[in-house]
Amino acid sequence: MQTEKKSKWKRFWITLIILPFVVSTIIFLLNLLGNNDFTVTLTSLIGYIMGLFFLFFFYKMIRPINKTITPKNQYRTIQDIFISKRNLQEVKAEVMDWIHKEKIIIEIEQDSLIRGRLGIPSGLGLTAPKYFEVSLKSDQNGVIVHTEGWISIYGLSEMSFSKTALTTGGIPRKKGWKVIEHLWKNLRELKTDTET
Repeated sequence: MQTEKKSKWKRFWITLIILPFVVSTIIFLLNLLGNNDFTVTLTSLIGYIMGLFFLFFFYKMIRPINKTITPKNQYRTIQDIFISKRNLQEVKAEVMDWIHKEKIIIEIEQDSLIRGRLGIPSGLGLTAPKYFEVSLKSDQNGVIVHTEGWISIYGLSEMSFSKTALTTGGIPRKKGWKVIEHLWKNLRELKTDTET
């Protein structure tokens, strides 16, 4: 399945590389035959090149996810926090408090799993939606909290949050980082409360 997807993208880009030469030849032939003037020819070529430029950046945003996860290409922001001497209900209450303060819309709420988002799904708003998922697991000495956060690009691709304002393709990811960082801070404070 993954090979088939790669093959489709390869054919797509080969077509885009060949197409400009075909289009250019047709435009110049029309120009030589007197059916076009130089201004129309130049405008057509510039428009086509600009179109390819924007298409490339769009591809960078929606390209298939690389399954080999490294710190460089990680597509979700993931962190685990262990909170000792607390039960599941206490930790979940802290997570729910964070959700309400950050105005996160809850999509899934179960005893040990909460998923929510900021923004409109499928990138219909001004920025791509930010998703947050928190799972809780009881341990004999406390609770293990697993957190994940990501930006959804038109429902086709995911990107991790980032401390920098803008990254590849101009997708803002700093807001998501700040929101999930607040959760980590709150959970660590909950952790230190039990140690004092």
